[in-house]
Amino acid sequence: MEVSKETVQASFELNRIAEELVEIKIALFQLVGMLHQQLQQNQEIPTPPMEEPSLPEPSEPLPADRPEPEPIERPETEPGHPNESEPIKKPEPLPDNLKPVSNYFSQSKIKVI
Repeated sequence: MEVSKETVQASFELNRIAEELVEIKIALFQLVGMLHQQLQQNQEIPTPPMEEPSLPEPSEPLPADRPEPEPIERPETEPGHPNESEPIKKPEPLPDNLKPVSNYFSQSKIKVI
């Protein structure tokens, strides 16, 4: 069986392109890993404390001096079971192509920096 020179050249070219694509994929996964780490570090930064509420002015009545608020009228609920609505359905599992990237790193041999 004879193979033409063009076929051999095309095969080598395809192998070279495939190797470059693998290198690009590895670099992309490393970038995603670094971005993930950066996002985790940003979430760990403590947020500044909220401002404390200001004290009431001397002219404002203190809480003990304020009149009682009127009770809020709530409609009566009808007797019945609270579970009469539709039952909660268990969510379907995600397809493999939509699973989180972190699962991929734990299953692959790629080293995340």
